[in-house]
Amino acid sequence: MEEGCKILNKVRKEFDVPVITDVHESNQVEFVSEHVDIIQTPAFLCRQTNLLLAAGKSGKIINVKKGQFVAIFGRNGSGKTTLFILISGVIKIQKGNIFISENNIRNMKQNELSKLLAIVPQEVKSSYAFTNLEIVLMGRLCYQKRLNFESQHDYDRACHAMEVTKTSHLADRYFTEISGGEKQRVTIAQAICQETPILLLDEPTSNLDINYQIEVMNVIS
Repeated sequence: MEEGCKILNKVRKEFDVPVITDVHESNQVEFVSEHVDIIQTPAFLCRQTNLLLAAGKSGKIINVKKGQFVAIFGRNGSGKTTLFILISGVIKIQKGNIFISENNIRNMKQNELSKLLAIVPQEVKSSYAFTNLEIVLMGRLCYQKRLNFESQHDYDRACHAMEVTKTSHLADRYFTEISGGEKQRVTIAQAICQETPILLLDEPTSNLDINYQIEVMNVIS
């Protein structure tokens, strides 16, 4: 426990990032910062809107404002990834509320929510033979009408996302045949291609070497 506190204090001092030490117990964001260099923990990035999480009688838990980059630190099993899943609407919340720019996600359709936030999970698996370009283009699904194909604009956004994440050379290869670090960069490209005001990043640089860690954090921040 004492060693964990030392590490947390070092992170606070060096990065000056908003830190939530325990998802279950924390009731406030302790720091405010607009920049993070490298982070290997779940994090919120709010570009153009606000994100508010509240839990029943306990009131506000997290209030992430436009332009903030907030990191969540916690022991294994404390609920960091579960929190992201709840925000993304994959699992319906049982108690409390989550608001995005004063809109309660309980009242939002999944397609509407997908236009507001994108998530980069810890690990993405696919047993189907999708090319990496097709994986990135999936970030545009929320903008397409039913039974419609991708537009030239969709392809342009996908190509741009792959260019900035340096995955263009992987476009025609299958997602199932590339390395873990390459899969992570393709997944980040998909989130960028989705063009949302909020990014949820669950250990986004954990499988990347140091050069790509710096480049990816520069791109998404």
